[in-house]
Amino acid sequence: MTSLSSYNMPGLHGYVSRDVTTLTSWGVDMLYVDIDPAMATVEQINADFDALGKAITQGGNKLKVTCSWSEYLISSGIKPDYEKIKSVCDVIRSTETLTSSSSWDDVLRVTDYYANDYN
Repeated sequence: MTSLSSYNMPGLHGYVSRDVTTLTSWGVDMLYVDIDPAMATVEQINADFDALGKAITQGGNKLKVTCSWSEYLISSGIKPDYEKIKSVCDVIRSTETLTSSSSWDDVLRVTDYYANDYN
């Protein structure tokens, strides 16, 4: 949800409504929205997700959205508003990527975050 991605590819910022309309006209039914923290502010990201939710609702689109909005907020030290996030995102990525090379400490850091902050 930035003007440019970290790979210098065009982003959705400023084109959300047009891009949602175009994608759904092509028959796209799922959109994965990732966030590059180096390319946008929290305010910009929040505004872009609001615009995405409006574009989907106003167009009557059945586009499903997978996003990393909450992960971006968590990494920025902000507690996500999951009610707001679920109004736009159907599936969320809420933690850092865990892979086969991740350590047990990585897994514990993720589970500890939720155990400490959401109990």
